[in-house]
Amino acid sequence: MENIAKKPNFVLAFIKKNIVFSIATFAAILSCFFVLPDAQYIDYFDFKTLVSLFVMLAVISALRHISFFRILANKIIKLFKTTRSAITALVFITYFASMLIANDMALITFLPLGYFVLATTKKEKYMAFTFIM
Repeated sequence: MENIAKKPNFVLAFIKKNIVFSIATFAAILSCFFVLPDAQYIDYFDFKTLVSLFVMLAVISALRHISFFRILANKIIKLFKTTRSAITALVFITYFASMLIANDMALITFLPLGYFVLATTKKEKYMAFTFIM
């Protein structure tokens, strides 16, 4: 009986913890009522792009687990002495990388680096500005 009573709390806690995922799932389910599934539904997905994004996320996760971004962030902090110059460097690194790889791939790659640079220097208040730039 206790497990059943705790289940709604678990679901609510999961939704609160993963709010972006929950909203996206709700929106996806809601969109099914506007575009009914048919034989061409599977063609809506570009699996080559999805696999490419998944592989990129896997590589970024692996780099994060071996502390690559923390090491690179420390080098950026030592090279660029001020917060302003470090943020400018991060913006331009992302800008030039987006010319070589897709814009979304550049953002997925360099936003964690920006996070580690700002977190290491205890300048989290500039996080939103840096990510928007």
